[in-house]
Amino acid sequence: NVEALAPYGRLVQMGLRKGKDVTFDFKVLMNKWGMMTGGHLRPRTIEQKGQLRDALREHVLPRMVAGTLPMPEIQGALTLAQAGEAHALLEGGQVIGKIILDVKA
Repeated sequence: NVEALAPYGRLVQMGLRKGKDVTFDFKVLMNKWGMMTGGHLRPRTIEQKGQLRDALREHVLPRMVAGTLPMPEIQGALTLAQAGEAHALLEGGQVIGKIILDVKA
């Protein structure tokens, strides 16, 4: 969300949830001196995907283990039997953060 972006922040969008067309007030991004980039993994080569994996291992996983990586916003947890409900919430655009499916519940 561009409005939640910090001044001079960087918004990275990986993949799309609702198709290719995106609408937002570009002036909000400009006023924050923000940057926006994105991509998806499907067209990447195996070598490129391996490089991304290695970068995650080097830069992200150590921060996760150390507890210094900011955790995502979690809206809620639903049982696997409620997967349809979770999908409907995501499609409705009402989710802020993540929905977790608890496969053990």
